[in-house]
Amino acid sequence: LGQQFLPVTSSADEIASAPSTTYSNTVELHYKSKLCLAPTSAATCTTIMNNLDQSQHVFQDAILSTACDNEECKPQDAVQIDSFCGKPVIHGESDARKTKNSHRRLRPKKSSQDTQENQPLCIEFNIQMHAESGSDATAIYSHLNYIFETEPAQVETMQSIQKNLNSLAGDHFPEFVNGHNIEIASYQHISYSTIGLASNWYPDWGHSETCRNDGAEPVYMADSPSFITLTKEDCCAKHYYWKL
Repeated sequence: LGQQFLPVTSSADEIASAPSTTYSNTVELHYKSKLCLAPTSAATCTTIMNNLDQSQHVFQDAILSTACDNEECKPQDAVQIDSFCGKPVIHGESDARKTKNSHRRLRPKKSSQDTQENQPLCIEFNIQMHAESGSDATAIYSHLNYIFETEPAQVETMQSIQKNLNSLAGDHFPEFVNGHNIEIASYQHISYSTIGLASNWYPDWGHSETCRNDGAEPVYMADSPSFITLTKEDCCAKHYYWKL
């Protein structure tokens, strides 16, 4: 397993752009990341793009099963593949892989390049999970942040995805594996956002000395999820616990 696991690099306005479906009384969380595989052959990206439906099913199932490990996924929880090998994927209304089986057609966006060969085998994906309350959303975010961003859990997460990829690809897409084990070379978290909740509570240090969600948090807080919580109660307990 590779060692190039990188921290958050996006700014606060780089939120996940994937289309969302509205479910009543739920909060939708988007956790967008990128992983790259160790090179197998120059034609691997061509193989993926020529078998796009099967490729995205394999990666979606491998990632979702890891994200939901020891957690109960809701039927609408999903993983959406945003790009393969640097090529964005055009999505319809229900393109994310959900916990219930579904089938659809995806098409790669047209590119000025005529070949996919010699491109890094990187996948950008967006984990979409749903919560029934602000506290539930906080718990889900904490789970995702722990398994993807905290050592040694991050290494275990990459190993789990790697194992799932080899199993799924070997069973359903043997030409992708082509006799080689899939290895993850790097991982990078891109952004995190919520839909359907007045969230992003932050500590207003040096001013009101309470938690606020007016969107006026300093840039260094907005760029670091460790300062942001999804409910006022969680913010106060984390940053003003001595006042409780």
